[in-house]
Amino acid sequence: MSNKNLSFHPHLGAGIDLVLGLVFWWWMRGVSNVWVLGLWVLFRVLLWVLLVRLVSYVAGLKRWQHFLSLCLFLLGTVFFFLFIEWTPAWNLVGLSLAVVPAFSFWLLPKVQGQPIFVSKPFRRWRLLMCAFGLLGLWSGGYAMATLQVFPFINWLFICVASAITTATAGWWLREYNVEPNRSFWLWLIAIAIIILEFSTVLFWWPVGYFVSGFLLVWVWYVLWIMARFHLSVLGINWKKQIYFFVGNGILLILFLSLIVRWR
Repeated sequence: MSNKNLSFHPHLGAGIDLVLGLVFWWWMRGVSNVWVLGLWVLFRVLLWVLLVRLVSYVAGLKRWQHFLSLCLFLLGTVFFFLFIEWTPAWNLVGLSLAVVPAFSFWLLPKVQGQPIFVSKPFRRWRLLMCAFGLLGLWSGGYAMATLQVFPFINWLFICVASAITTATAGWWLREYNVEPNRSFWLWLIAIAIIILEFSTVLFWWPVGYFVSGFLLVWVWYVLWIMARFHLSVLGINWKKQIYFFVGNGILLILFLSLIVRWR
């Protein structure tokens, strides 16, 4: 029997993932050691392997890209699970792990040959999942460095996390049809250097680990947006984008001065 005959509607896949995601959330409450956590992660990934394999995708959508978005989102939520102590926030993260991936299946285009704008919500939702995953990764690393729960090598984490962050930027540039030419690689090198430097500085900033991760991903997203528009055919339209960058700068200043609690 072919895979086409076995495939089923994305809405059914979303329903299955939501129900089993709630089961995994309930199971997470009983996780007591690293081995059980590893088993939990393995089963969660295997579920997505099956769903991504069996749910029907229209031509042009790559299953591996969806699966990679799910795994990066899972990576971030696991880090949040490990270091969040406030019960309402912990439950919110657990609920997001059940709802957010299921909604990504729900947003899958259903009919072949639909206009391109139909697939935009699905792509943007996956970008949001990846950004959340990076937020959890960096926040978790800063938490481990701050709390010293177990031996932690700062420079090794910075190198690995920066490589993942830069690779994610490159992947999403390719998702927006940016060709891997000389300018593409120069942008990636620049992003890698900036992330390396900024993430190192944040280890010394007197702010909480969630704020550090949030600032890092904020800068990463702005860099990615600049690279995306610069490498596109039309280039950066500064008359339109200046409002975005100025607005982000003002929000960043307000965030650091009025919301962030400095140690």
